[in-house]
Amino acid sequence: MPEEPGTTSRTIPAWVWAATVALLLVVIFASWQAQRLSGQLAEMREQVHADRARKLSLEAQRKEYEAIVALLAAPETRAFELQRQDKSLPPVLLYWNEQLGMVISGRKWPPLVPNRSFQLWIVPKKGNPVSAGVFQPDANGRVIKLIRVETPVRISDAVALTISEEPAGGSPQPTTDAIWTGRIK
Repeated sequence: MPEEPGTTSRTIPAWVWAATVALLLVVIFASWQAQRLSGQLAEMREQVHADRARKLSLEAQRKEYEAIVALLAAPETRAFELQRQDKSLPPVLLYWNEQLGMVISGRKWPPLVPNRSFQLWIVPKKGNPVSAGVFQPDANGRVIKLIRVETPVRISDAVALTISEEPAGGSPQPTTDAIWTGRIK
């Protein structure tokens, strides 16, 4: 169709179309890359957070093991063997240092039902048993636990150490029979 007089042709050059399409593709690619990198950054942040939590956990374990070694190496520490009442499981070893606390160590502990825990008791010469702490074995049935004793009962005032199964969090007094018992001589 012929052009009317006084009008100019307004065709857009092909290179402008090509540049527009190229720019649009660059924007789409950059947007996709930004979303992908944003997802990777979020994953990395989660990993850093998990690594920090693991580091703190390992640091706490290291400090506890150092305290256990210090307690075991102290000359004032006394060792006790607690025997299972039915003799079907190995004995529990307990190390007591009046200044540093207690370390309880054992293997092949029976699994606990949910909402239950083991509780260590100091049986004084006079009066009722006194709680020394609550603990649970690991998934393999092992226990090595540092217990900070907050009771005024001294070794010389005690006649026995016992372990019973109690509600999670412990009880003010034993609610079940002792599973392990060790005499203090």
